[in-house]
Amino acid sequence: MAFDDTGEVAELPDCPELLAAVDAAFGDWPHERVDREQRPFVSIRRTGALYAITTASGDELTLNAVGTANRLVVEVLGASIAANPERLCFHCASVRIGGRLVLFPSEARAGKSTLAAYLASQGHEIFGDDALALAPGDREGVALGLAPRLRRPLPPTLGGAARDYIERAGRIDDRRYSYLDLPGGRLAKRGEQAPLGALVLLDRRDDGPVEFFSAERPAMLRALIAQNFARAAPASTLIDRLHAVVERLPRYRLCYSDLEEAAAVLASAFASWPPRIAVAEKPETLGDGSDRSITSSFSYADIPPNLAFARSTDVQLRTVDGEMFLADDSECAIYHLNAVGVGIWNLLDQPTSRDEAASILAEAFPHVERAVIRDDVAAVYAALLDAGFIAPLQR
Repeated sequence: MAFDDTGEVAELPDCPELLAAVDAAFGDWPHERVDREQRPFVSIRRTGALYAITTASGDELTLNAVGTANRLVVEVLGASIAANPERLCFHCASVRIGGRLVLFPSEARAGKSTLAAYLASQGHEIFGDDALALAPGDREGVALGLAPRLRRPLPPTLGGAARDYIERAGRIDDRRYSYLDLPGGRLAKRGEQAPLGALVLLDRRDDGPVEFFSAERPAMLRALIAQNFARAAPASTLIDRLHAVVERLPRYRLCYSDLEEAAAVLASAFASWPPRIAVAEKPETLGDGSDRSITSSFSYADIPPNLAFARSTDVQLRTVDGEMFLADDSECAIYHLNAVGVGIWNLLDQPTSRDEAASILAEAFPHVERAVIRDDVAAVYAALLDAGFIAPLQR
């Protein structure tokens, strides 16, 4: 099967169940069965009642039909991004309200897909519930045509009318996820463009009213970096482009517990542009300024205490709105540094071991327990090593 905008083909078995799931997931993204002598970048085979999919990276997963279709979407989207390295693509929901796109670049389980589906039930147009490409110039969003996918079960607070609308739009599901086939005008056609309007981070809570807060530029920039799919452009250039998007658009954080109330507030707030939104008196930022990106395949034990590390070449330290980022243009890697990370990076101007760094920082911050500093230093070293920003030296 060939997929538009990728130059790749995938090998699929002739199973009606799987093909129906693929058709439902890809929505308006053109794909067709082909007889072509070309090595598939993804292979799928039937194994009992399930399917084994070998991904482009060589991993093999065994999933049901809907899960396999979902994984194929991920692989095809990755191939499309690789084929268009100059194009930004965000992991976000996007809905056209009042003629412009409101983007929700939020983390998983923030409710962005369900919120987008509910907005569609109110007559607004989804450009994507999980991914949005940007047109050249980064001022307009481009619909990819992928079908919205909702997690099951639906939120218990979802009202009857909205629930009925989503249930009627459901095309295929496996009791864990459901792909929607929205009526005309509710899902933008593939390639359709609309101007970017605003960035809204979602904060779903157990209770409390719907409130808008200002989202500061550094917090929003970190969010866009974390939710950006593009990895082929030079990292330093990517930071500049993302910063330009953040600088240009109004930025908000929406706290909510009731989805329908949140949708009504959004529809009213962005009915005309520029939006007139009453934000809470005290602007809120995401988190406490700590680095959410410290994740690594290395553990504390993998970092020898007395082994010195040094900075890798081609790594730049960039300051944007007072925030520190490492950018490696050779690998298109970006890493946000918190206060501990900045201190460690400064120390790594000379070869420095994990324990040396912990000892120096313990003297600089005597009020912080040494065990806490040791763990923080080890986490930063592990993340920097995993990203290729530092390399060990034998002394």
